[in-house]
Amino acid sequence: MLKNALTSLWEGLGLATWIEVTTSKPACTYYFGPFLNEAEAEQHKEGYLADLKAEGAEGIQAVLKQCRKPDCLTVERSEMRV
Repeated sequence: MLKNALTSLWEGLGLATWIEVTTSKPACTYYFGPFLNEAEAEQHKEGYLADLKAEGAEGIQAVLKQCRKPDCLTVERSEMRV
């Protein structure tokens, strides 16, 4: 319970860690989180990547980002503003 409250506080301050995953096929960006810190995000990252691989995603790349909650957790690249 304390961990959830702390994660919510960190997220509100833009200090939470998110996993940003991009795929070439489909051409999407996915956000997973929030996590209290990078270590916690790393613990969960492989599970998210395995799920995407099982769904047939290709060209998967993941980075950890410290930021506020993204407006949308799944973004098709055709929807992205340039």
